[in-house]
Amino acid sequence: MVAALLILGLIGFGLSALIGSAGQGESTAVEETPEIGEATEEEQPEIDDCLPGTVSVTAEIGDADGEVDLDFNPTELPHMWYTVTNNSGVDCNFNVGSAVTFFEITSGDELIWTSRDCDRSMDTNEVGVLKAGATLASPPMPWEKVRSSATGCGAGQQDVITGGASYFLSVELNGVLSQTDASDPADSNPQFLLY
Repeated sequence: MVAALLILGLIGFGLSALIGSAGQGESTAVEETPEIGEATEEEQPEIDDCLPGTVSVTAEIGDADGEVDLDFNPTELPHMWYTVTNNSGVDCNFNVGSAVTFFEITSGDELIWTSRDCDRSMDTNEVGVLKAGATLASPPMPWEKVRSSATGCGAGQQDVITGGASYFLSVELNGVLSQTDASDPADSNPQFLLY
């Protein structure tokens, strides 16, 4: 019986020594310091939302490959997209999701088409980091050359006038509007023609 107690005592001592050394190994691994030049979580700066006025948005129109084009023959579908630029000197967070993206096509003062009339049930928010000075482009999406209405914005809606008719594209992204500014074409809402 004494032998059995001695064996149990040795087993208990061995297990406690094993557990103790495993615990010490873990604490040593956690406390290791990073190598020189390696940032710790505490040192990484927090990225804030982009400040008002630091982001600009440009409406673009062209082909499915994202090449700008302003004239469309009867067999071509115009594709629209936007570019967004962080004009500040710091990285910042900005929502570029479909839930906060709204395109409009006008002719004169008349609203012809708006993405607000599209089925937006699958829209999402996509907050990401805009690097300082960077410009990003959204994927091109086709316009079916139709008017939009409360019943939709795609094929099956009333066709628009073509034969050289002139239209303008604008976009609102997360509350930032593209600008019509003839003095700076890069900031303009493009005028395009449908033949």
